[in-house]
Amino acid sequence: MRFLAAILHRDAAAPAEVSTLRARGGTEPRGAAPAPAAAPVGGISGAGAMASGPRRGHRGGMGHGELSGRENRQVAVAAATLGPWKTAAAVGTVVGGAALAVDVVTLHWSLDILAGPVSWGLFFFFLVGTVGGRLRGGGDRRLRRWADAHPWQSVLPASGALLVLNTLALWLLGDYGLFGALFTSLLPAGALLAVAGVVGAVKAARKD
Repeated sequence: MRFLAAILHRDAAAPAEVSTLRARGGTEPRGAAPAPAAAPVGGISGAGAMASGPRRGHRGGMGHGELSGRENRQVAVAAATLGPWKTAAAVGTVVGGAALAVDVVTLHWSLDILAGPVSWGLFFFFLVGTVGGRLRGGGDRRLRRWADAHPWQSVLPASGALLVLNTLALWLLGDYGLFGALFTSLLPAGALLAVAGVVGAVKAARKD
């Protein structure tokens, strides 16, 4: 978490440092992109264009291009922890237990009787945790702003975890082969990505 905090702090501090140096007439830090020419475009001066550009680029506190691929993945995993996972665990347990009870009552007994209920439980666990994290407040505001600015990328860790865990559940508890379990697990993982991604995108659009 210290490394993650350093990433967030570095990103938030960089624009302020550049602005301070410009105001003092100094030079920009090494590696900083040169300022675009202040040519009037559509009746708007170049200074106005430059003023609006950085604000768009730093929407959400961190732009995708400002972090490396590894840092983006680390921030995405950290953002996934914002969800109500205790509530999600309770919901997943209830759904899995209900599915198992239905199989027992309807006499659908077999050696793979646990595969379906565990699969249902995993899906609702990740669905409630991920969608709940997009909707509720609280938590680290910098991570929340990043998740709002990257609604699809922030869902990838949960979707990938569901894909892996559901594949293992179907393979170990059911009568699926490894590739059959992987192929079957693409459906719930894709559904989670679509639902949570749309919720995050709609939330971000409403904020704009």
